[in-house]
Parts: sequence; structure tokens; C-alpha cells
Amino acid sequence: MDCSATARCAGLLLTIAIALVSPGCRQPGAGDPGDPVPSNVSANAGGPYAKLAEAPIVTFDASGTLDPHHEIVVYEWDFGDGETGEGVQIDHTYPATVGEYAVTLTVRNADGVALDHDNTRARIRLRPIATFDIHNRDDLFVGTPVVFDASDSNDGDGLGFVKWYRWDFDFDSEGEFMLDGLTAAPETSRVFTRPGNYVVALMVVDDDGFRSPIVTSDILVQDAGGAIIIIE
Repeated sequence: MDCSATARCAGLLLTIAIALVSPGCRQPGAGDPGDPVPSNVSANAGGPYAKLAEAPIVTFDASGTLDPHHEIVVYEWDFGDGETGEGVQIDHTYPATVGEYAVTLTVRNADGVALDHDNTRARIRLRPIATFDIHNRDDLFVGTPVVFDASDSNDGDGLGFVKWYRWDFDFDSEGEFMLDGLTAAPETSRVFTRPGNYVVALMVVDDDGFRSPIVTSDILVQDAGGAIIIIE
């Protein structure tokens, strides 16, 4: 009996067995092919995204994805409304109604294996609504602070909030909106130093940067001892 041959065969079988159970050896069919595999890829879905319901076309952009070894072949999008698409940049049209959607980007290699995922959101919104009142509107004079209160302004759809209140205290309806005051609080005040007729204008901006239509109120500021008259 050739003991050396037997020993060599035993050694070979042992080597094969060790290789099969080694953590570094991935067996065919092992694991979930939908799970990302270890790589240097980092998916970036961009966003969050927001568009108005009057034009609900969102451009999704995954160009911020890191792919140092050029492994990615497919950029796969799930838009959260039952639709999907592919591309580094891609346009998608949502229903023209208020809504918020969870969006997922999956990047895959040439074998269709998922390398990484990233999540973002898309919101379809209405324009915010601006409105304001004037405190003590019948009892104000030149040199006396006039308090303007826009507390009843709102984001228009309930998905967010009013972030900025933009005021123009001498608005020219035939010219441009001139920003005299920018506040995060709905109340502000203004001291008028000259008598005369003024048009006060307000525009609000929501948390996605959408602006409301401009609303105005005409006031007549009188000398001290007179009254402030609101012209309806």
C-alpha cells in the first residue's frame, strides 16, 4: 500500500473541504441576490424633491452617486406611485394632486446584482397662501409703529409650513416687489415717517421654496393727531 499517495489524497480532500466552508468563498445561490453586495459604490438619489401640482414633473438625479470602479450599469428608480424607471437622470410625472411619495434608487452591476440603495422623497404641492391684518388700523399715526399680522397665512396643502414672510411697505403694483422686510415670524411692524398713501404687500414662502401670490392692502397715513385710514 502506498501510504504517501493515500496521505496526498487525504490532504487534497481536506484542502477542498476547508475552501468550501471558508467565509471568503461564496457558494452559488447563497444569500439574497436583491441585497447589496460589498463594494465601494454609494448610491445617492438626491432630493428631497418638490414640484407644484400645476406642473408635477420631477427630475430625479443620481449623479451624486459614488462609483470609483465604474461598476454601475443600471440606475433603477421606484417612484413610490407604482411606476418605475431607469437612468442617472430621469423625469417622472406624478398625478396633479397633493401628495408625498417615498422614492428608492437601486444601482446594479452588469450581472443585475444590487450594489447599493438610497431613499428620498418627492412632494407634489400647492402654492402657499398669504393674508395679513393690521392691528389698531383706525388709531395709528406717523411715527407710531404699525403692526402687521400674517398669522393666518398657510402653506396651502398641509404638507409643510410657511418659512418666510416677505414684506414690501411701499409696493408699486406696476413695478417689482421690493423686499423691505424678511421675517420668519408672522408679525412685524413698520414706522412710517411721512404721511401719505401706501400700498403694503406680502408674499410668503413655504419650506420647499414655493412663493404665494402677492396680497396687498392700501393705507393712508396721516400726520400726528390724525388717523390711519384703510381704503377698501
